Amino acid sequence: MKWTRDIQDPAIFEQGEFEHALSASGNPLPVFKDYLQNCNQYLIEQFNSSQPIKEILYKRAWLIDQLLIEAWIRNDPGTGLALVAVGGYGRGELHPASDIDIMILSRTQVKPGTRKHLESFLMFLWDIGLEVGHSVRTVKDCYREAKADITIMTNLMESRLITGDEALF
Repeated sequence: MKWTRDIQDPAIFEQGEFEHALSASGNPLPVFKDYLQNCNQYLIEQFNSSQPIKEILYKRAWLIDQLLIEAWIRNDPGTGLALVAVGGYGRGELHPASDIDIMILSRTQVKPGTRKHLESFLMFLWDIGLEVGHSVRTVKDCYREAKADITIMTNLMESRLITGDEALF
């Protein structure tokens, strides 16, 4: 199995069920948190039943994609931004104890109002139990940082769009 956006394992994440749980709750935080915990437990059971580890890593990355997309939509940071997976997460390989490395890509420096939305988005991710490594950069920032640091260059080479402005990415 190879990582793909089309994993769609309903045992991990089922869009309609998730949206129903959100609409039935007055607070999205426990819904996201419970979903994450239950899905992580399912993946542990998959591991314990000798499922191929690569498949489990890809499924976990796919699950996190789904949760980040849902959180991004609910936070509505505005247009002209791209939410990007970088590093191992960008490759679609996400170990159970790994942090979630993301970059928020912007055409221009982020304005204070947008920055507040992004801070709320990141705090929400921490609140649901994800350990997030993040950066907020313009394309020019990416170029400058990659030129100065080979690890950043490698992370960017392994990046992929989760959601947001596809043309910008």
